[in-house]
Amino acid sequence: MSFGGYFGGAFSPIVAGMIVDTTGSYTLAFISGGIIAGCAALCFWGIVKKPIEVRTNFR
Repeated sequence: MSFGGYFGGAFSPIVAGMIVDTTGSYTLAFISGGIIAGCAALCFWGIVKKPIEVRTNFR
């Protein structure tokens, strides 16, 4: 999960810059970022089935 976040954080400015350079507008860059964020939210919603239980008794 961390690798995916670091990878996306490193390459998203490059990809967004390429989109803006090609189209001349930020609209497609924002739309694609929103779609990717929505897909990530759906993946997390499908993967995480129950909350992490916090243990109070450390034996």
